[in-house]
Amino acid sequence: MATKREQEILALIKQDPLITQAQLAEKTGTTRSNIGSHISNLIKEGLIVGRGYVFPAENEVTVIGAVNLDVLGAAKAQVSTKGSTPGRVYSFIGGMGRNIATNLADLGVKTKLITVYGNDNNGDLFQSEAQNNELDLSDALRVERPTATYVYLNDVDGRRIAGIDDMQINELLTPQVMEKRLPKINAAKVVVVDSNLPAETLNYIYENVTVPIFAKAVGINKAQNLFSAKTKIDTLVINSVEAKLLTQIEITGEKQAQMVADKLQAWGCKRVCIYADGLGIYYQTPTVAKFVAYHKANLVNTNGVGAAIIAASVYAKLQAKDFGETLKLMQRADVLTAQVNEAVTPKLSEIIEE
Repeated sequence: MATKREQEILALIKQDPLITQAQLAEKTGTTRSNIGSHISNLIKEGLIVGRGYVFPAENEVTVIGAVNLDVLGAAKAQVSTKGSTPGRVYSFIGGMGRNIATNLADLGVKTKLITVYGNDNNGDLFQSEAQNNELDLSDALRVERPTATYVYLNDVDGRRIAGIDDMQINELLTPQVMEKRLPKINAAKVVVVDSNLPAETLNYIYENVTVPIFAKAVGINKAQNLFSAKTKIDTLVINSVEAKLLTQIEITGEKQAQMVADKLQAWGCKRVCIYADGLGIYYQTPTVAKFVAYHKANLVNTNGVGAAIIAASVYAKLQAKDFGETLKLMQRADVLTAQVNEAVTPKLSEIIEE
């Protein structure tokens, strides 16, 4: 991690990339030999490349979160707990962090994904797909463990009935891993996290990341990871089930959505987007809020909706969209994603083409 002196030197180099070591020594009140040592450290940390003070390529967004194999059982009739139910079984690469990063890439956003995955066939599949989507995996971890897996069952209406996740591998995304990558993380314009990360890792990110942090709650057993006395979230995206678990408020309409958003803002979230199956999407900032009811659509699978919504909100932030434009982008992303079996729709870019 760069010292305060090295951060000072970096700032001077950014102002004048042709500055000499003698000039740096004069401006910082130290010796040329000390400057040489600091420059060497900056090169080792990847903050500058070579002797020409060339800065590494910056990603617009860094996503820190999970990748896994999704296994979906999609029922074609009313599910019976006492026998077999006809349907289809699908498998594809998913995971909240991966889904968000892939969506952002589809929207034309240069994206780094910091995740952990196994040295197995599913890891090979993920790596190949990520490269095809031009995701930067240079700071991801690949380990001798199985890639995470999520198995879930949807009813005939496309709504989730139950799910089981094998995600222990994410425990390897520790604060120490983030510390080694912190300069690159802070070089992004926006950082996105999901609650698959350990609570201590999220707290480290809140304390040390200097750019806006967007967060996606994932699962009723992990959403709590996002919250502590250190929580510092620019925009939170959460579904009504996770919101109820955290706040003990069941969302049946706009009034309850506002109550939930008020609580979440008090807990350290500047902006809150809540999506509720069958009801609609609610977006609240410190100054304005709006609820948009869902229209009936061809609902196939809601699993990837949250990742699409947060990707749309990040895109809106990068493009300096106003409240109304941001909400429209999130709403379109929601509808498009719910119409496909996969967790990522290949048509997400349509939200910025309309």
